[in-house]
Amino acid sequence: MTPPGGSGRSKLSTVTIDPKKRLGDHSETLHRASSDRIRWRNKDSVDHAIRFTSVGWPFAEPQVDLLVPAGGYSTELTVLTTAVQDSYDYTIIPRVVYDTSAGTGGPDGPAVIVNGG
Repeated sequence: MTPPGGSGRSKLSTVTIDPKKRLGDHSETLHRASSDRIRWRNKDSVDHAIRFTSVGWPFAEPQVDLLVPAGGYSTELTVLTTAVQDSYDYTIIPRVVYDTSAGTGGPDGPAVIVNGG
């Protein structure tokens, strides 16, 4: 199915919040031409929220902190076909308390990358 205004097949990406694996500088690439979707999965025992910290909002849904309940999934966000191609940084609130075996992660925070393809 081709989304309205899109030219390809929409994909659903899931980013996992897991105290045993650091996200570090993880980024997820979404394609605006196909109106890709994204959601977050929470493997932690506490609720978290996703707060985008970049200027701009690339999604069709209203901009709010996105709740990711403990052991559950967030609602899905759909990238706009008119979104600016850019990197959209976000933070996880409260911060995830990582297991000591999770490693150190990267120097940058996680992000959603929107490109035109």
